[in-house]
Amino acid sequence: MKKIVFLMADAWACGLYRCYMPALWMNKLGLADAYCSFHGARIGMKPTDYSLLFNQGLENQAGLIGNGYFVSEEELFAEYAGVDVVVCQRQEREIALSHLRFMKAHGKRVYCEFDDSLTGHPIKATAKHWQSPEKVKLYTQMCEEATGVIVTNEVLGNEFRRLNSNILVLPNSIDCTQYRDGRADLSIGYAGSPGHKRDFKYISYTLTKLARKYAVKFMGYKPDDIKAEYIGSAKISDYPSKLSGAFSVGVAPLIRDDFSDKKSNIKWLEYSLSGIATIAEDFGPYQCIKHGEDGYLANRNWDELIEHLMTNESERERIVRNAQERIRKEYSIENTVYNWANLL
Repeated sequence: MKKIVFLMADAWACGLYRCYMPALWMNKLGLADAYCSFHGARIGMKPTDYSLLFNQGLENQAGLIGNGYFVSEEELFAEYAGVDVVVCQRQEREIALSHLRFMKAHGKRVYCEFDDSLTGHPIKATAKHWQSPEKVKLYTQMCEEATGVIVTNEVLGNEFRRLNSNILVLPNSIDCTQYRDGRADLSIGYAGSPGHKRDFKYISYTLTKLARKYAVKFMGYKPDDIKAEYIGSAKISDYPSKLSGAFSVGVAPLIRDDFSDKKSNIKWLEYSLSGIATIAEDFGPYQCIKHGEDGYLANRNWDELIEHLMTNESERERIVRNAQERIRKEYSIENTVYNWANLL
């Protein structure tokens, strides 16, 4: 059986969706021997469930190895002897380029994986870190020398196509078995990281106004200028259960710029499987939504669309059911993992 190793950059949502989940399901369906690691010196561990990630097993392994751990070429060759493919998720250390070159020199196919643009990150601290000139230079060299580059959508693919002609578009998928269809008391809500603060520029007033009439809830991001109930954040392991039935109507605003255009539709997937009807910005990643069928797309008419769903329970139910049916067919990792297996 072919063997693939995912070198992960983080243990958060990106690492889960872009590395761990595909590896787990390749193992589950017998498509490959798939491993995940946080350190290039070792191929890591073989995911068969989510415990290795959720209980920090992989991170603990990386800690034992240590960031300064180096091995000889002979040891590295022996460790990766049976490996066919290596996927590098946004590797940030200079040694990653040497690792890529070593793998390619010994007949491995090496893919770089990116789910965000290399420029224009809205959070200054984050941009300063992983979009610094030094990091972008490293990513550029790795992409140019890689077998190919894996991205989440065609728009992002166009950015990386100038670095490598072999672009593989593998959209985010979701593990439907991890989510439960719940129902909440009538409420409007949002779940996302603080990095999405800027996306509320045009709907803060709308939500403030609607909060006089309906419960408004935030999970993860805690706004300062919107009267709302803050329901806290959640560890990645607890996120699906906490989101289940957290609110009735979920909003997914998005600033319309080049960086946002390269994002994914993950909120629609997560909301829908959790029993939440979605209203999203009619832009970029959310244009996959079939307006009026499995979600709503907003063009500055947030008030109208939110009111419509909040006052129409049967419409909310219809939207959620249609979305769940489509997601299970088109976005379930159980089905889309075969596209990842094609790397082999």
